Amino acid sequence: MRARLRLVVLPVSLRRSVGAFQLCLLLFGRPDFETQVEWTAARMRRLNRLGLVGVIDPGGMGMNPEAYRPLYELWRRNGMTIRTRLYMMAQGAGNERAQLQEFMKYLHPGFGDDWLRLTGAGEVISYGFMDLEGVQPFEVTQEGSELLEELLVELIQMGWSVHLHAVLTATITAMLDAIERAVKIAPADGVRISLAHAEPITDADLDRVRNLGMGIAVQDRMVFRVGGPH
Repeated sequence: MRARLRLVVLPVSLRRSVGAFQLCLLLFGRPDFETQVEWTAARMRRLNRLGLVGVIDPGGMGMNPEAYRPLYELWRRNGMTIRTRLYMMAQGAGNERAQLQEFMKYLHPGFGDDWLRLTGAGEVISYGFMDLEGVQPFEVTQEGSELLEELLVELIQMGWSVHLHAVLTATITAMLDAIERAVKIAPADGVRISLAHAEPITDADLDRVRNLGMGIAVQDRMVFRVGGPH
């Protein structure tokens, strides 16, 4: 008997970018809890052999608090071999305010020790700024900008540092506008605000970043977008 093949046509949202990544995770399946703890420890040892001793998780896409349970369990068992710093990220447009307020209610920046510590919030605070990889047009919404400003005020007042995703030039400029408005209400003297990526930032916006005392976490991924031999 011949096996029947079933052709599945995926929606566009699942063929590329975040949708494709989440589909791969779904197809992999999820091991039981103990296996997740063991694999987390094994991955850390592998990274140790490559010379890595510390990482920063700037807010995992699709990583709700439940997904971090194996990591916290490994920490409780004193099994960490990679120093890890965590940022908490809102998961899904429309849920930002409720989720971040829950984080602020039950979590405290600085919780943990040298092996595992909660640092702040990010990369995404308001999905009105979620320009993904910057490979298609994107426009920051007024609603999203106002939400970012309001949530930044709350986070700063609660002592949360913030790490913010911005890839396109216009996104970066609009984000800095919202940050400047927020820190006029809640001065960020005791917290750190930083941009993630921000590769095409202008000279004028670099000056604004400096004046705000912010940081930028850059990376080398733009090298891999250049065609031809290097």
